[in-house]
Amino acid sequence: MKDKSFVLQKMDSKNSYVYNSIFIMLISLFILYVPVVNSMQPLIKAPYSYYANFLIIFVLWLFNFLNSKNANFTKEYLQSMGCLYVLGLYCAISSFWSEIQFETLWRTFIIFGPIFAMAYIVNVDRMIEKTLIASYKIQMLVGLFLAILMIFIKIFGLMMWFNDEYSLNYITLGPIRIEQAVYYSGATLRFSSITGNPNILSYILLISLATTLILFLRQSIKTFYFIISFLIQCYALFLTYSRTGILAFGIFLFLFFWLNNSRGMNRLRKNIWKFMRISLILSVFAGGIIALLLQGSNQRLSLDLAGRGKAWDLLADVISNHFFLGIGFNSSQEFLREMNVGVNHAHSLYLGITAEIGVIGLGLFLFFVCCTLGILIQQFQKYKNNLEYKNQWLMYSGNIAIIVAILFHQGTEFSLLRNNYLNFLWFFFIFTTIKLGSDLIKRENGGDPVAKNFSNRG
Repeated sequence: MKDKSFVLQKMDSKNSYVYNSIFIMLISLFILYVPVVNSMQPLIKAPYSYYANFLIIFVLWLFNFLNSKNANFTKEYLQSMGCLYVLGLYCAISSFWSEIQFETLWRTFIIFGPIFAMAYIVNVDRMIEKTLIASYKIQMLVGLFLAILMIFIKIFGLMMWFNDEYSLNYITLGPIRIEQAVYYSGATLRFSSITGNPNILSYILLISLATTLILFLRQSIKTFYFIISFLIQCYALFLTYSRTGILAFGIFLFLFFWLNNSRGMNRLRKNIWKFMRISLILSVFAGGIIALLLQGSNQRLSLDLAGRGKAWDLLADVISNHFFLGIGFNSSQEFLREMNVGVNHAHSLYLGITAEIGVIGLGLFLFFVCCTLGILIQQFQKYKNNLEYKNQWLMYSGNIAIIVAILFHQGTEFSLLRNNYLNFLWFFFIFTTIKLGSDLIKRENGGDPVAKNFSNRG
């Protein structure tokens, strides 16, 4: 008994490094990338926020690397990471034909480097459930904080009008002035809290609403607190008037409850493999199909929001002229800025990727997505009906639904494979879910007896 207690104490000591590292990482990501202050300026301006994020995650990785010398890498982790390494390598190679060669290479390093480091930190975590529950609570509190702040400024603040598309809603509390940008979509006001953009707020609320629901269903928060926080965040999501964000949350709810339904799982088992077999083939032709469909004006499809229709037309021309290789990773922003169309954002992950790294790069990205989702679904199929770990599989299925919902959200946004908050959160959910599934498999097979002694509740 004494030896067993010593093992548990030793494991707790080592794992505290990982737990604290992930806590620091998630909080720093929010501070570095989300709040805007003083006339909608970031709290920490780019590129200094990029450098700070890279340095923080690198230090955390080094600290965990030195304290986790006997790390084991599962087959699932290596498969997913292998696909991501190939994608990152191709993005780096695209700097050779980019007009901004050094910037393309540097951006690849500054984006993929922290992702690889974060994946390692997650992989050496031996109490991934505790880490996930803590991350859920952080995301819930972030969304609730932004929602309450938005509603507070909306009710008690003043409006400063700039033009027919944009205004500033602000409130002054002594020496402190808190601002939120307000956009117009027809006659509808779209509020953004302190994120500076209602679309940014919508994906933060998408994640916070999802994690709030997961915490409630696994009985990690009280019913009263769930009802109040969930309703406030839903109201805030509605005030963003982000159609993609609202639809993405609907997709999350559908997938989450479908994955936890036995009959639905049987249908999913049959369909998922069909999807995976044809997805890679379809991805090869995706760039060409997009280019053909978007040769004409896209204003009706895009509703011409923020001029994205013009941006889509220009990117479609880029795809036609650089079909296979693209113009270089993370270079579409400079291209759109040079064309002076009033927008410097692709507003579509799939269109932007195809324009930047060609149909080859799009195929590599979709292959990574399909390979990872295939791994997650395989694990879920095998161990779904084990009631002993029902709370863990509830978290697992919720993470899958979040990952897919974010992919849907990116149909009219381009936040993944960029240096921002959503990008790192998305990859965080991917690798924590893979790690959670691997740990549950070990427990089922009796390969991790120490982990069985930890609580099943958060």
